[in-house]
Amino acid sequence: MPPHVIMGYSLEEWLSLFSLFSIFIGVLTWFVNIVIIKPLRYDIKDLSNEFKSFKEETRSDNHVLSEMVTDHEKRLIRVEDKVGR
Repeated sequence: MPPHVIMGYSLEEWLSLFSLFSIFIGVLTWFVNIVIIKPLRYDIKDLSNEFKSFKEETRSDNHVLSEMVTDHEKRLIRVEDKVGR
C-alpha cells in the first residue's frame, strides 16, 4: 500500500473531494444568504420602522386622549358644582 492512501483514496483524490465539498458549501451558503437572509433582514428593518411609527402615533394619540380626559374631568366638576353635590 502506498504511503499516501487513506481508505482506498490517494491524497490527490481526498484533496479534490475536499475542494468539491468546499465549493458546494460555499455555493449553498451564498444561495441561502441571497434567498433567505437578505430578504429577512429587509423585512425585519421594515417591521422595525413600522414599530417606530406606531410608537409615535400612540404617543400622539395618548396626548390627545389625556387632553380629552382632562377636559371631561373639568366639565364633570362644573356639572357637579351646578347640581350641588
